[in-house]
This record gives sequence, C-alpha cells and structure tokens, in this order.
Amino acid sequence: MWSNHQRSLAECGSSSKGHSRAQRAVERRSRWAEKIREDRGVEAKPWIRRRDVDDLYKWGNMTHLANMTGVSPNNYTALFGNNISCVLTPDISNGPFYIEGEYLRTNVTENQVGVPLYLDVQIIDVNTCEPLPDLFVDIWSANATGVYSGVHEPSNGNYADIANLNATFLRGIWQADDDGVVQFATIFPGHYGDRATHVHMMYVDRPLVRHKCLTTVSVHHGGYITPNYTFHGGNNTHIGQLFFEESLRSAIEATAPYTSNAQPVTANNDDEFAPDQATGNYDPYPKYLYIDPEDISKGVIAWISMGVDPTSSHHALIAGWLTEDGGVPNPELEWTPSQNQ
Repeated sequence: MWSNHQRSLAECGSSSKGHSRAQRAVERRSRWAEKIREDRGVEAKPWIRRRDVDDLYKWGNMTHLANMTGVSPNNYTALFGNNISCVLTPDISNGPFYIEGEYLRTNVTENQVGVPLYLDVQIIDVNTCEPLPDLFVDIWSANATGVYSGVHEPSNGNYADIANLNATFLRGIWQADDDGVVQFATIFPGHYGDRATHVHMMYVDRPLVRHKCLTTVSVHHGGYITPNYTFHGGNNTHIGQLFFEESLRSAIEATAPYTSNAQPVTANNDDEFAPDQATGNYDPYPKYLYIDPEDISKGVIAWISMGVDPTSSHHALIAGWLTEDGGVPNPELEWTPSQNQ
C-alpha cells in the first residue's frame, strides 16, 4: 500500500514549482515565527530540535540530541526549508471525542491555560506532489488536564459535567490556502487515560466556495458551511493524530497547570494508536522550536507536512454535534448522558 505513495521532494522538488513552493514555505514560516516571538515579547534567538529517525519505535529508543542553536532570522532556511514531503500520511482512528460542526477559526484556545502551541500544517497531494488547496483542516485536543470540550462522558478526563456539551475550547476548522497551508493557535495538549499526548486532525473535502463566502450554505460531497460559521459533513480524506517527542512533553508537563493533571502518563511507544501513525517513511512528530529557550511558558512553534490522497474517503466516529442550540450527543453511541447521569 505504502509503496505507491513513497515520493520525496528529491523526485518532485527539482521543478521550478517545487523550488518556489519551498521558498514560500521558508518565507511564510519565518514571518510567522518572528511575529509570534514579537507578540510574546521574546528577542532571544530560537532553538530547534530535529528528528532524523524512521519510525515511532526507533524514535523511542533514541536520544534526540541533533539540534541547532543560535539560528538567526537570516538563516531560517535551515529551520523551515527542508521538510516538505510527498510521503502518504497513515490514517488512524479519530477517537471517541470527535464533534461535528466545529467553528471556522484558527485560534482555538478560548479560555484554556497552558503552554501556547502554534501549529503550521501543509497538505501535499501524494499523487502530484503539489499542495492541496481549499481542503478544510479540523483539529481538536484535550486541555492541560486531559479534558475534551463538547463531550459529557466519564472517561473524558473524569469530567462528566453535562455543561461540557456546550463547550468548544481547543476545537476548530479552517480552509487551507493556495499552498495547502493552515496555521492554528492552540495550547500544548495534556495527557489522559491510556493515551500518549496528541492532537487529532481531519481533512475534509472542500465545498464549492472559499471561506470568504462563509454565510453561503454550499455543498460538495455533502460538506456545507452554516450561517453560524460552522462546518458540517464532507468527505474525510484523512484522519490522523500528531504526536510529540517525550522530551518536549515532559518539559511542558513540568509546568502549571499540567502538574495538576493526575491521570497516568502513557509513553508514545505504549500508545495504542501511535505505532500505526508512523512508518519507515513518515514521521508523525512535528518539528518544533521554543519561542524563548529560557522560558518554555512562552510557547512552542511546530510545523509538519502531510501527504494525502485526495481520492480517499474515511469514516469518522461522531460523538456529537455542535448546533445553533448547543452541543448534542450522538444517541447511537453505546454511552449517552441520558443513560448515565
């Protein structure tokens, strides 16, 4: 299966389009990183850690000592210019806490406290090695203490408050630009239950109009944007999760409010789904840098390129829906709030 989609930029990056796209990635991520650091009041030079390992288990057995320090804004190519890939990103479960009807927005933080995470995702068509514009990228994750919004269910971080059905923190969806790029502002997720720390991601086939016409209800493969700026339906071309190296997770979880998370920690190598998200050709860990190497609370900038087959279609388990009247649980699930108060 994977052999049909193992193409790298060595094959398709030699064209003028490939060079231009790589340069735009450098410029985009450079401006983005500088603006974030300026907004956070940081003047120190960034510090990056890079991984050069093949799959999840190999990463787990290696110390990630390959790093770059003292990188200047004049040399951001060393950070941002060499990680675009045409390798197919594996699809895995979307988990039990997916809510359909996310708000169209790029800042999903709301009132959540934690280490800021700025995430840059570029989507590449594995069949053409070209960016996939206009797809909607949906992300959701747990907060610093391992709780998801939009769900009323005891296993959700032991958080069974029914008012959580109407919460929307750390969830959002946005449309990729012409370079197949979406950038989100969120917080670094907390751990929970038997899961390693992760961010859920889903790519949904686009409607016929772009986000500048948000008030138009438009349909393509069943997807549509409602007048209250939420997205529903659509064909899911990719369902997956992003994971983070253990050294980053442990450093962040040594800070408040992560230290108040009493749930057990699960390592990446012990996670049920993480091994399936990695292959010998696809790295599920985003590259990252600390905005301020002296103060981790200022946040983390992370970026990743993901290869997608736009002709694919994947079923998503829906825990509920965000409607104009609030959150509604899926009554077809085995567990619902009405059954377990």
